[in-house]
Amino acid sequence: MDINRQITSLLLEYLTIFPVVEIIGPRQIGKTTLAKNLAKSRSIHYLDLESAADRQKLSDPVMYLQTDSDKLVILDEIQQMPELMTALRGIIDADRKVGCFIILGSASSTLIKKSADSLAGRIGYIELGSLMLSEVGNENEDILWHRGGFPISYLAIMEGAFMIRMLQPYYVNISKRLVKSPKIYIRDSGILHAFKDILHERNLLDDPQVGASWEGFVIEQITVTTLPVFLSDFLPKL
Repeated sequence: MDINRQITSLLLEYLTIFPVVEIIGPRQIGKTTLAKNLAKSRSIHYLDLESAADRQKLSDPVMYLQTDSDKLVILDEIQQMPELMTALRGIIDADRKVGCFIILGSASSTLIKKSADSLAGRIGYIELGSLMLSEVGNENEDILWHRGGFPISYLAIMEGAFMIRMLQPYYVNISKRLVKSPKIYIRDSGILHAFKDILHERNLLDDPQVGASWEGFVIEQITVTTLPVFLSDFLPKL
């Protein structure tokens, strides 16, 4: 389903003000889709910097990008080639047009600082968050509240960011494993305690979830300690 993101009007406005607009936000939140949708109203040239072929095209970024000066150039996953920021500055200063580039990247203070240092006064920032009620319709309020606004579940995002560990149940019967829910542990016990506002060890011992906290702590110690040993035995066989 094609959802009209509320932030589109702000993006269009920024493209009339700044030579470069940077859209930041979590992975899989819709940054690429938002930028590509501009193709409905203007000519764009899209480059995915996670692609080796597209990175190769930019071996001489100034020469390559200047050939598409009449198009809006979208540089996706810009964190793969942060050195492009300096090249963009030279291209922009040679031709002070607005709305030349959109750069996309996962929210990162390092990425923002790099672009801010290289493109000061030439770049506008837009943060794309999860889906809003105004975007999915009031009839979906209960679904949005329950499921949240990320395209993939909050657990998949946190697991991918190594914030949680999902321990699948073990049963000899494979079909039983598929229907049983995994146990979920926050990988750093300090983060769990901060969520629960447990400031002192004495408060931790009185908390109803002290057992789950200790269990997660022990599992993390065992897993992190034994995994490198397993890999060192396994990798030479590949």
